[in-house]
Amino acid sequence: MGTLTIDIELTNRCNARCVFCPRDATPQQGFMQHDVFEQSLARAVEFQNLARRLPSPIDPTVVFCGTGEPLLHGKAEQYVGRVRDAGFGCEISTNGSLLSRDRALALLEAGLPWINVNVSDLGADYDRVYKLSFTRMRENVERFIALARGRCAVCIIVVDHRRDESHLRAVEAYWRARGVDHVLRYGLVNRGGSLRLAAAAMPPDPGDRSAEPEPRLLCPAPFVNLFIGWDGRYYLCSHDWQKEVPFGSVFETSFTEITTDKLACVRSRKPVCERCTLDPTNLLRRRREVADPTLSRPLGVSVDDLVLNDAVARKLARDVMAAAPSAAPAS
Repeated sequence: MGTLTIDIELTNRCNARCVFCPRDATPQQGFMQHDVFEQSLARAVEFQNLARRLPSPIDPTVVFCGTGEPLLHGKAEQYVGRVRDAGFGCEISTNGSLLSRDRALALLEAGLPWINVNVSDLGADYDRVYKLSFTRMRENVERFIALARGRCAVCIIVVDHRRDESHLRAVEAYWRARGVDHVLRYGLVNRGGSLRLAAAAMPPDPGDRSAEPEPRLLCPAPFVNLFIGWDGRYYLCSHDWQKEVPFGSVFETSFTEITTDKLACVRSRKPVCERCTLDPTNLLRRRREVADPTLSRPLGVSVDDLVLNDAVARKLARDVMAAAPSAAPAS
């Protein structure tokens, strides 16, 4: 089985105010209603049945992440249970500040197998960066680690917003010493252009290299990290922070029926991809600038860059559509 996630955004609200998060750029904020969740789960089941029949079978995992703090939603634990009952792997991503003993036990009793806790700073630095209490978060996470032994994997997510390797090592060592199972590092991204970064990290102006052939590369994120917003609409991906590219409602259409439109959008790179720091064309341009500003031919790009070439993206879309050529919306 391959790896594919279905991100169901319970809310785009958050109780943290991270300095590297463009919270004020989010559009209307709200919480997913129960009927929207149930229909979103029905769409996930519908897609799961198709994905398992692909030439290269895929077993999707449902994640509660989105662009907000999922534990702000009063039914987060209940929905974890619903997802597990439907036969999915499940993850939740949280800043840990609301992970009380009662909520931890409820998540574990619901069958949560994996939790991501976003912690990129320690002590007073955490208080300053997140506008939350490090002491409370640490106590919550340490308690969860103890309760979760043998039941749920705990993963600390560290965003390299300082671009400081020594700091990353210190954060990782701190949590390893407290018994976490996994620590994953992520580079700072600009959330589809919603976050202002230093000029050195931003995609260069395409006009700067108009004489060079445009590389034919596509980002895989919209195809392997499927996204449903709190309002029940499909969106391009979780990096479409301002929700500029909707693809209809879970009540009207399915994942498979939006694949062609999504592929066309990613190929055009407008309006989000062209300014996203994760877009492979922007990655390639940045690599050119760093490696050799005079280079006239596209450099090779690796899987580590999250790059998918055009032929592979087309095949993925064809496989999904072929599995359900006349997929009807779930009732």
